[in-house]
Amino acid sequence: MKKTVFLAYLIACGLAFAQAPTASPTTVAFTYQYNNASNTLTSKVTAKLSTTAAMSVTYTSLPLGWLSVTPIAGSSPLVLAVNANPTSLSPGTYNGSIAIFTGAACGSSANCTTVPVTLTITNPASSLLLSAPGSATYPIIATTTATAYTLALPYNSGTTPPSAEIDVSTTADIIPFTVTTAVTKAGSGTVANWLRVSNQLPGTGSSATSTSGVASGSSIVPIYVTLDQPTLDTLDAINYTGTITIAPVKTGSSSSGSTSTSFTVTVTLSVAPGQPSLTSVFPPQVPVIVASTTVTPVPPILTLFGDNFFNNGSWVFYQRPDLSFHPLPTTWVSRKLLTATIPVADLTSPNVAASGEAWKIYVVNGAPNSVPSNSAAQSSPFSFAVTDPTQPYIQAVDNAASYLSSATQLGAATPFTSTSVVSPREIVSIFGGNFGTNSICSNSPITFADGNNVTQSKYDVTIASTTNPACANIAVWFESALDSQSFQAPLLMATSNQINAIVPYELAQYPDGTTITVSVAVVGAAQPATYPTVKMSFDPGIFTFGGNGQGQAAVLNVDATTGAVTVNGNANAPKGSPIEIFMTGLGDLLQYGSPALTMVDGQVANVTTGPVALAVDSYRVLIGGQSAPIFYAGTAGTGVAGLVQINAIVPPGTASGAQPITVEIGPVINGNVTARRSQTGVTINVK
Repeated sequence: MKKTVFLAYLIACGLAFAQAPTASPTTVAFTYQYNNASNTLTSKVTAKLSTTAAMSVTYTSLPLGWLSVTPIAGSSPLVLAVNANPTSLSPGTYNGSIAIFTGAACGSSANCTTVPVTLTITNPASSLLLSAPGSATYPIIATTTATAYTLALPYNSGTTPPSAEIDVSTTADIIPFTVTTAVTKAGSGTVANWLRVSNQLPGTGSSATSTSGVASGSSIVPIYVTLDQPTLDTLDAINYTGTITIAPVKTGSSSSGSTSTSFTVTVTLSVAPGQPSLTSVFPPQVPVIVASTTVTPVPPILTLFGDNFFNNGSWVFYQRPDLSFHPLPTTWVSRKLLTATIPVADLTSPNVAASGEAWKIYVVNGAPNSVPSNSAAQSSPFSFAVTDPTQPYIQAVDNAASYLSSATQLGAATPFTSTSVVSPREIVSIFGGNFGTNSICSNSPITFADGNNVTQSKYDVTIASTTNPACANIAVWFESALDSQSFQAPLLMATSNQINAIVPYELAQYPDGTTITVSVAVVGAAQPATYPTVKMSFDPGIFTFGGNGQGQAAVLNVDATTGAVTVNGNANAPKGSPIEIFMTGLGDLLQYGSPALTMVDGQVANVTTGPVALAVDSYRVLIGGQSAPIFYAGTAGTGVAGLVQINAIVPPGTASGAQPITVEIGPVINGNVTARRSQTGVTINVK
């Protein structure tokens, strides 16, 4: 009996003295991003007892090895260092536990406390990836910064611009992204954005300065990088820097595990001056300058037309017959236009033959003084004449109304390279020198019998003068390059430096763009002066009262009630009233009479011919930007065939005051080359 009581006492005492440790924290959780360089995972657990009894520690994990705990024994307070090693473990959740107990083993909660341990290994946040096709001519290049790349694009002006492809994907999830561009210019100033991006193949869709796409880990989204040609045409031959930014877009449907890291591609555009093209030089000839004690000669300025001209990168040279090259002071105007000044000394003997000589004009792209003989980037030569100062020469052939070499082309680029245009029956002014007379020669109509044996009048191809026989020594011809036929032009007036003539209507038989050589022959001259032009069906110009092609239009106001006529400018045209506009260069005319006859070159309209309408009626008058109703277009009273009168109504909605007026003729269909417009800068006064 005593033994039983004693045993019960021992058991009761043992239970009373056995105690489970407390742990803080009660759980340990580790998280780790797969392949992260920071792979040292540690934590602390503090175990305590209310006595000084020893505590023991055991731990386990699945799989074994990634969890370790030290020390494994000690008295209260016992601080445990808990370590997790994620090396070689795949993404997922791993479990382990730590047992802290008193006595010989962890038996129950009476003497043992268990601390659960979890290790969660996650995949990295999904991010964008950039790459280039293996066959890329211009690949993106990675830098030491993980999110930065470079792209070098060399461009030789005048050639096909380079392009590149950037392939966008992700490390895992689907990520929407945007692509934006920006550019900078070396030094000061700004430059238009020359970068273009698109997610469609070049030529199959539009490109812009920004685009977007949706990338995934299972496929690539190609972003095509191109250069904007119109902007390239404005760039100097220097280096430019651009930036392409590819940034992820966070949306409700996109992965919450994606990063917000953007990528940048720094684009270096190297513009090199390619080969320039020289298509025309105005004027095509100048005379030798003769020394004078009374006149100070003016250095002639040449206008050069072509392409691939650069600011501080294009230079003009002339080559003499001895093959020597001579630079000319050059001014850059645009990619397609240069001017150059010929020094007076270069046109004065002995620097040029006193009787004139043939030059060749070159444009060179490169460093200053890179002469054509040692430069790879040079234009083809353009023939230029320095003429005998005693012989006739032509410097310009202009519309006699607009004083311009050509009307404005509508709907398409001008389909030729010459700077001067002539159209059938157009009144033109030929400027030059040594035209054989020192006084003004004015022509008067002569009579002739037309095909119906009716007396008519016309301006002849020669000028008869009883006071100045030299007036009869001048002749003007228009020769077609297609068949070498020449047609002599009726003359209206001539001086030593200007001839007003009428373009023969026979040129109407030739297609637009045909080269027509204008020549002025003077009796006694060794050879005629020549000048290249092209034929177009229309070359409209409005006459002005100032006589310079600008300002107040040659327009008459007509009172619809009384028929009274006033000069516009002295009196304003009421809105809704008729006006008469005087022009030239609107092409051929219909026939007149019965049987029908074609007006001969230089023929003057009269009561027997009646008003003769234009052969083409696709003309338009714009006043203040509004289309004006037209009720007649043809010969002007008793004027020569070629002087055109258009009767129109001032649109009722036209604003008051000086309003711009232009005339267009020819259909605007797919850039039809016959659609042409008169000069700007001409006005009509509206009441």
